[in-house]
Amino acid sequence: MPHEVDGARTGEPPQVEDRGSFSHAVCRVCGWSGPGRRSRQVSRRDAEQHVGDCAGALPQG
Repeated sequence: MPHEVDGARTGEPPQVEDRGSFSHAVCRVCGWSGPGRRSRQVSRRDAEQHVGDCAGALPQG
């Protein structure tokens, strides 16, 4: 069962947030924020790449 880290559940995938006409990925588990001024597609790719590096991620296996 996932537990909470800084108010976010571990295992929760990073989200893509919009800021004006640009977006960026954010991780509510560890506080990571991807580069800004990205397209949604690139922000989603940033989020996918972050999942493996997240300090609060659940162990695989």
